[in-house]
Amino acid sequence: MIAVSKLSGGQKDFMISHLRAQANNLGNMLYNLENSEGLEEEYVEESLKELEKKFRFMRKIIR
Repeated sequence: MIAVSKLSGGQKDFMISHLRAQANNLGNMLYNLENSEGLEEEYVEESLKELEKKFRFMRKIIR
C-alpha cells in the first residue's frame, strides 16, 4: 500500500507550476509532431529525456 500525505502549501504551488510548465512543453512537442513533415528522432528523444528529468526532479522535491 502506498502511504499518502498532503502536500504543504509551498509544495502544492511548486507542483502546480511545474506541472503546468510540463503540460505546455508536451503541448509544444505535440504541436511540432502534428505540424511537421518529419521531425528528427534526436529532437523527439532529447525532448522526452528533458521531460523525464523534470518529472524526476519534481518527485524528489516532494519526498
